[in-house]
Amino acid sequence: MARKYTSSGYREGRKVSHYGVTLDSETPTTGVYNSNDIEWLSDEINDGIDLAWEEHTAECKGMCASCGCNHQGGRYGHRSESGCDCDFGGYFGRNYSAKSREHKYEPTDDHDGCGPEESGDTLIGSWKKVKGQYEPDKSGEYAAIYRADSYTVQVVWSRHTTHAPLASPCYPGQCSISPGRKEDPRYPNEQAAYAMPPDIMGKEEE
Repeated sequence: MARKYTSSGYREGRKVSHYGVTLDSETPTTGVYNSNDIEWLSDEINDGIDLAWEEHTAECKGMCASCGCNHQGGRYGHRSESGCDCDFGGYFGRNYSAKSREHKYEPTDDHDGCGPEESGDTLIGSWKKVKGQYEPDKSGEYAAIYRADSYTVQVVWSRHTTHAPLASPCYPGQCSISPGRKEDPRYPNEQAAYAMPPDIMGKEEE
């Protein structure tokens, strides 16, 4: 089949170039959803892995047991590793007698008041850590990334697949999945993509 050029690249038989990413039209690629289209997404997020929180707890040892300060320099924090002198008696005035008294930092698992102000990207579905990095756990049903800043969900692996149009330049080599969308001849459902499980979408699997 002759190569056909498009605004995003080209198509030649099953070979597709989409903003610099080469795909096989029948090999699933990442499927991108608007988060509002996923009925039970909040349950998945609650059970997910917040990467901003993971980063925080990897660096922060928790609030000081003696005065309640956070040695990572948060809102009530001190950057000293050897001790601190809380100018107003600690977090919400806890242990007020410690005012201006230096003491040894006593780490705890208490991160109230010192965690990230906003959630970061959240891994939902099944993931596992390999050599310190998360990757999809293919013994599960699916693996996706919820991006709160753009209200999108990127399904990077799933036991469920669909065919959908290729996405905007913001998502090179990925597909835009809109449940219930009537196919537009200008943007045909011509690329295989990983999809969310129907029961999470709010639909019973046929």
